[in-house]
Amino acid sequence: MVPPIHQPIHPSIRHRLDPQYVAFHEQHFQHLPTIESRPWDPACRNIAAASTLGRAENVNVGGVRDMVVKSEAGCGNNGMIEMRIFTPFGKAPKGEGWPVLVWLHGGGWVIGGLESENPFLTLVCRDVKCVVVSLNYRHAPEHPYPAAVDDVVDGLNWIARFGNRELGVDTTRIVLGGLSAGGGLATILAMKASLLTPRLPIIGQLLILPVIDNTAGTSLFNTSTSTSTSSSIIATENKNTIPNDSDPWISNQHAPFLTPQRMLWYRSKYLPDTSKASSWTTSPNFAPSALLAACPRTVIAIGDCDLLAEEARRYGALLKREGVACEVKEYQGATHSTLILAGYVYSSIPSTGVFGTRR
Repeated sequence: MVPPIHQPIHPSIRHRLDPQYVAFHEQHFQHLPTIESRPWDPACRNIAAASTLGRAENVNVGGVRDMVVKSEAGCGNNGMIEMRIFTPFGKAPKGEGWPVLVWLHGGGWVIGGLESENPFLTLVCRDVKCVVVSLNYRHAPEHPYPAAVDDVVDGLNWIARFGNRELGVDTTRIVLGGLSAGGGLATILAMKASLLTPRLPIIGQLLILPVIDNTAGTSLFNTSTSTSTSSSIIATENKNTIPNDSDPWISNQHAPFLTPQRMLWYRSKYLPDTSKASSWTTSPNFAPSALLAACPRTVIAIGDCDLLAEEARRYGALLKREGVACEVKEYQGATHSTLILAGYVYSSIPSTGVFGTRR
């Protein structure tokens, strides 16, 4: 008996996809029920974390350790912030310490954790010769917005205060990075850092397949997760958003892996109060000009077959318009699975380029 197909590849996008992805999807993904079609079960976080399907191997680094630190603001799980620290081989630069990438994992604010993206993070640690701190945060639906934002701000504050002594890092050379929902959190965190007193010295941000616009998709679906105003109207009225008549999801609305239905499901868990969707602390494309201009040197990685591709392109254009040095790297045929399936499908993933200049 042939198993039912739950996640078919739409014919309109099939020819654009990396052939290796198509083969992998049809062998492993198309017969799996979608996460949004099943009743919510927190145990699915553990299943996702344990999966090695398509995953690259961790590379050897000088050291890996987990830490739990007390949150001075009472954030995190039971007032504690969790982090995993990857340290390169060798001795830190004299007198200053290692540069540091503070990483925020993907998973739609719902799944993921310290096990997420470890192959990529160890690669960065080894090849860039920097410490990587994977900073965990509370997850929806148990902890909806703004819990994740509060946690990453508090975690960054701890790294800025104690990172040199406890982690051996140069706290004047902090880069923020993240995948998907973590990419959106990273750029929100960069703007939050610019508002702190004293201002935290962020020198770069690496945003991979980031979630930027939580009003996207509202013209495609009439659902309870939509805001009352369409994203195209918001884009026209907000002077800090480059006007575009089309919803950013339209061009890739048939993308596999991360579909509009799945993204809206994640959003409904994280952002049950849809009135917050156009706040810059959920959708950084709505940030005021001064905050956008305060962003550090930026690298944005986009998969051209990713549902989120267009909102990331528009965000890159916004940053450039505000005078931010921003490089947008686009990967042809790549879906939202680019990092998750790196071991099988993609060999060209961004890992360098944001540590070059102090801000």
